[in-house]
Order: sequence, then structure tokens, then C-alpha cells
Amino acid sequence: MDFKLIERESPFAERAASMGLNIAGSEDRYGANSIQFFPGLANGGKLYQTHADAQGFLEWYGNWNKGNCWYKDDGVKVWAYEETYDNWQDTYGMDAVCVFYHSGHGAMNNAGRFWAPLGGTWDGRIDAFSTNMVIGNEQLRYMFWSTCQSLKVPGVADVNPMGLSPISTWHNANQGLRMIFGYQSNSVDNPNYGKFFGQNWNAGQKFSEAFINASWAISHNQIPTVCAMGANKQEADNILYNERNFQWGAVAKNWYSWRWGGFVRPVFQNFDRQELPKKPEVLLFDNSGFDQKRTTALCKELGFTTKELESFGMERNGNIVANGKGKQLTMDIEGRITAVLGDANYKNTDALSQDKAIAMAEKAINELKFKTDGVDLVFDSLRIDKGQSGTTNGSGTIEDAYITDTTVIFRQVHKGIKSVNNNHGLVMMTYDNDGKLTRIHNSTKKITGTSTKSQLFVNDPVKGQKGAKFELLNELNLNENFRQKLVDINGQEFAASRNNSPIGAEIIESTEGFDFSGSTGELVASREYSVEKGEKDGQSFAKVYKVRTPLFG
Repeated sequence: MDFKLIERESPFAERAASMGLNIAGSEDRYGANSIQFFPGLANGGKLYQTHADAQGFLEWYGNWNKGNCWYKDDGVKVWAYEETYDNWQDTYGMDAVCVFYHSGHGAMNNAGRFWAPLGGTWDGRIDAFSTNMVIGNEQLRYMFWSTCQSLKVPGVADVNPMGLSPISTWHNANQGLRMIFGYQSNSVDNPNYGKFFGQNWNAGQKFSEAFINASWAISHNQIPTVCAMGANKQEADNILYNERNFQWGAVAKNWYSWRWGGFVRPVFQNFDRQELPKKPEVLLFDNSGFDQKRTTALCKELGFTTKELESFGMERNGNIVANGKGKQLTMDIEGRITAVLGDANYKNTDALSQDKAIAMAEKAINELKFKTDGVDLVFDSLRIDKGQSGTTNGSGTIEDAYITDTTVIFRQVHKGIKSVNNNHGLVMMTYDNDGKLTRIHNSTKKITGTSTKSQLFVNDPVKGQKGAKFELLNELNLNENFRQKLVDINGQEFAASRNNSPIGAEIIESTEGFDFSGSTGELVASREYSVEKGEKDGQSFAKVYKVRTPLFG
């Protein structure tokens, strides 16, 4: 089979000649700010992955065009976020570009005011507030807030009791935006949001689903949200669900439509230790993943024609791509499969039965031969994505939220012990409300055997001892391992409280099982902690940290 090099077209739509270039000669396509040091916050509020986050986003764009600017830390100042200078010299600031990416801290008060602490002082101030912004009246059309609590939706009453919405936070500031990307919840400090967004777009996903799925690959406990605007509900919905190329034109803000993801039936959150082997067991993988023969067979099952399969395409990063009419299948360099099989019918707001979705997914994974020798799968949970709309017309109306699609999640298991990963050792099948299969994710690995020799740790040799002795960590030692890892990550001490949760860090999730992300599968414990990162004027800022430690020592 031949593999032709794929040269993708730019994600930017053609720019009308009348728009021209700015006077400084830059193309005004994109820019970014990222902050890791926050001198305005008590306790510093330090983050560790925001520069890498922004870099991943900018490197994706950099495949086609140059950006205007990327400021970091003390170079990020409030002038870039307020009307007077947010298009300074037609080059610098958040309204100087069509697409702007901000990675840092964020919080929202009960009135819906978004607050982004910055890295440098200007005009005696070191914070950006949504209430001081006027954006979209110049260049900005797509605003990415890679922060906590930047875009809340009223359909999540348990974490948004005030009923805040994209309208209550961003309507006054918005003067022409097409889309805003952000978070309902606190988010994980992670380097891969921007990178994963670009990978998902390359795999054929629309902007909104690419953003939500990028977050999902990092944590199943955070809630990403995306909002689009338009002159009417139809236009706002169309941008939200179908926009895949960055457009230069402004839109009206009569209607707002938004969607969010991250609701999972709580079967994965488990604070009770499950029964584990008394001796360490390491899974040995066949790391070839989906080889050429298996991938071709899968494409045929998914409806790709013989002509479409005469040659696969290969991206410069090594990913193999099959393109069909209205569909695309991508096999990445780790052997994971992502398939986009067509557009969902978002006009159907009658939710698909959860039992029906599970039954269809179970049938599909058998027909597609996802269960093979060395790959055992069990149903794990459901991700229920939702959508909603609102208008400022008249006295204003927010319509009821509705389910947009249902993702059925299966986890790979060995002897009843599941994978602990968010993006490995999984099969995920997404259905719209018509029951149409629209997206597939398969990151399973064939297990070829096991070993009792761990690659993660080894005891020091003891004179006269024939072999290393490994023991399952008791709860006290396991908690201490997690506490020390939080200290190592955050550069600050965490004293253990009575329930063994470090003071200043709240456990969000605790799981144990096999890690399928490496060349072998080790037994590990994995937790997510919400860590207090700083405070100012009564507003606290937090970030989530994923921590993993071996279960044997």
C-alpha cells in the first residue's frame, strides 16, 4: 500500500481582499499569552504547564502561518485586555488577532465576572476582568481561555448554583466574537490542551468537539465548554456545531448557543481500594497497535470505498490517515484509532436512550472486532454531552438544556482490573440522538503476556537476598507517596490531615489499576487533587493536579 504525504490546508478561511493586512505587516491570524508566575496572588499561585500548553497550540498553527505575538509571565499585562491598547500597533493584544489563546489562572464570582490574574504590572494593575474588556470590535473572533471557570453554563446546577451563563459573563464585552472556549470547572495544569486540540482538528473534528475532546483526553472530571454567537439561533447553532475553519467576519450577538462535556456516570470514581494481586504484575504489550492489515479491514467495515483505500495518507508526524466521503480515520504514532464518521444531527434534541446506546456500542465493538485475543473490554461509563441556547432579545430567554450526543465508554481490563487512563486502554463510541455512530476512539493494546519485573521501581539489593521483594503499599504509605508527589510538583509543603488528604489539596478522584500509556502496563494508583494556589481580595484560585504512583514498593 502506498502512503502519500498529506499537506493539510490552513485552518483559516480565505481572507477577503478588502480586509487586507495590518499596517505592521503581520497577518493578524493568532497570538497567545501564558502565565506561570503570579506576583499579584498571595502564596504566588505558581503554575507549571501553561507555557507548554500555549506552545502546543501555537505550534499547530505554525504549520501554516506566523503568529503576531506570544507574551509570557511578566510580559503579560492588562493593556492587552482592555480597549485602549488591545490592538496596539495593529499587532499586539487580544483584539489584534483573529484567534487568541490565554493559558493561566482564572476564577469567576457570583455575579459572573471572570478574573484572570496576570504576570506583570501596568498602570498600577495586575489583573484582567471580563467587565473591563471590549473584544471583537477589531480583529478577535475566537477567544480561547485555557483557565479555570472562564465559561460557566446554567445547566450544571451542582457547580454553578447562581445559574451563570456565557451571556451573563461575556455579552457586554463581546462586540463581534464568533466563538469562546473555556471551562465551567477548575482545570488540570497540563501541557497538552493546545496540542491535543490541534491533533483532534487534524483528525477531522469540528472546533467545538476538538476542544471538548482535548480536555477529555486529559481528565474526565473537568467540564470544558464552548459558546458561539449569531444573529439568530440557527446561525449560532451552525457555528457551534459545524465551524471547522476560522472565519474573519464578525457576527451579531442576538443569540448564544453553547455546549459542554464531561458528565460521566460515577462508576469510575472509587475511593475504596479494590482487591489487587499480592505480587506485582506487569502487562507486556504488542505495541504495533492497529497495523496496516487491521486498519484496512476496519476502514472497510466503516464504509470506506476500495478507491478511497487505494492509498492511505501519512502526515509529517507519522500519523496514517484514510479520507472518505464525509469521514476520516486517523491512526496516530501510538497506534490509537480516531474515526470521525459524519456530522451529528444536533437538530434532534430528543435524547437517545442510554440503554439503546450501550446495546448499539456493544454490538459495534463486536462487529468491528475490537475485542480480540489479548484485548478484554468491560463497559465503564457514559459521557453525556449537552447543549443550550439563549437570547438577549426582549427581556432575555435561556432555553432548556438538551442532550446532544452520548459516548459509551469501555475500559480495557486484565483479570478484572481496569485501565486508569483517560486516553489509553479505552474504546469510546459516540452516538447522536438519531442513533448514528459519529465518532470512534480505540486506544487499546494487545496483551501478549505478563511479568513480575517492574520497570517503574526496584528495591535496593540486600546482602544474602536472592531476589527483590515487593509488597503492596498499605494505605498510609500510599497516601504519603501522594503527599510527597504533590510537594515535588508544587514546590510547597503539604501536611497530611486526619483523613490522609494533604491540607490545601482536596481529592477529586482516586483509582487503582493498570497504566496503559507506556510500553508496559504497570499497576498504579492515580489521583486528581484540587490544590489551592493563591488568593486575592477574597477570591481564591485553584488548579487540579493528576498524580500517579506505583502500587508496590
